[in-house]
Amino acid sequence: MTTTALCVNEKTDSTETSTGYWPLLKNRSFSAYLTNQILINLGDGIFGLLVTFSALMLDASATELGLIVSCIAFPRGLLGLYGGVIADQYDRRIIMLLADLARTTGIALIGVLCWFDFLNLINLTVLASLVTLTSAFSKPAGKAIMPGFVEESELYLANGLTQSVLWPSFFVGAFLAGVMDNMTLLPAYGYLICAGVFAVAGLVLLAIHCNKEAAPNPAVCGPILADILGGFAELARKRPLLIRVIGFLGYSLVWRGMTQVGLPLYTVEALNLPANFYSTLIISTGLGEFLSSLFIARLAISRSLRCSFIGDGLLAVVVLGLCFNVAEGELATYISIAAAALVGVSASLVHIPLTASIQKDISTMNSGKVFSIWNTLGTLGGSLGAIIISFLVSLMGIKIALLVLSLFTALCVLLTYCLAYPKAKQDVAVSELHLATNVSAA
Repeated sequence: MTTTALCVNEKTDSTETSTGYWPLLKNRSFSAYLTNQILINLGDGIFGLLVTFSALMLDASATELGLIVSCIAFPRGLLGLYGGVIADQYDRRIIMLLADLARTTGIALIGVLCWFDFLNLINLTVLASLVTLTSAFSKPAGKAIMPGFVEESELYLANGLTQSVLWPSFFVGAFLAGVMDNMTLLPAYGYLICAGVFAVAGLVLLAIHCNKEAAPNPAVCGPILADILGGFAELARKRPLLIRVIGFLGYSLVWRGMTQVGLPLYTVEALNLPANFYSTLIISTGLGEFLSSLFIARLAISRSLRCSFIGDGLLAVVVLGLCFNVAEGELATYISIAAAALVGVSASLVHIPLTASIQKDISTMNSGKVFSIWNTLGTLGGSLGAIIISFLVSLMGIKIALLVLSLFTALCVLLTYCLAYPKAKQDVAVSELHLATNVSAA
């Protein structure tokens, strides 16, 4: 069974799509890919919390902990564009497999050092940086590989289903790390378990067979900068997509800043609740993204890149709502939980149409580069967001900081939408002129 007439681009194209997720899951390659993504995010959740625990056990100060987190994230952002070049030159499944192997080795090594009490802040930071650096290569390859085994008509459902598992898997991993810590297990056991998760994730990739993906073409190999510029040149020919990708910097600044810094500070300063209530808000964010991804991917409106701008607008409204949340007691708590869930919904609205647009509208030889540009801007925006929101809160308080963020987000979405579709108003004006002319002639 199929449904028809779903808008797949900014014009009037239509195509048939699967009626549900079950036919998609019967695709063995996609099921293997989805399993791999679940395990990777599960492992990331475990690893991120274990590194924090280890740093604190090694008596890291708040400043040292911040520096460790920055050092871990910096190489990934620095080499993000290069990862896209690699993803377009070589077998993407092999790249993902090697990345999982590198994660397994690096995390197991941290576990061994921890076991023999050789772990310190320096080697922890270096090894954790190398482990997270692999995502600069695996993420572009992972997003660009999907059209190799998923029909174009099913890309929206596939992206929606994939997006729906990312946050929940990460939070389950963080929860498992917390359970292991509460059970007073040695951190070394946690690292070895985490390494095993990534090892299984790599083995699952062996079940993927890319029937439609072109073989690696040595002709695309060249100077790194030239390759990156080549990918950007193709992106620049798709004006709406170019503006949407660049505009993701502003969205990521607010979204990641809110989830990493804004919500924890809002919990303590506005709700006057213990800091651990933040975990409830972030779980609500993940649940909102999970449920909305499954639903949004099946809506015809999500076939349009214009739909992704709704996510920015929703984020602006949610942040503004938190700013003017004057309720007290349990009502204020419930409102904040609902707002956190809508923050997750906004991510689904942005990611699903944008991911599918890149997969459809950018050629296979450049899609990895474009995904790496997107990921690099997202990483940069997240880093800036954490710093800027912390500064705003310390300068003017949480409520005024949220007001500033809401206005900034609204301004960004208005600006980027107008730049992406500058002829929208002109087309309306021309249509009205033609209508008036026809009426006069009649």
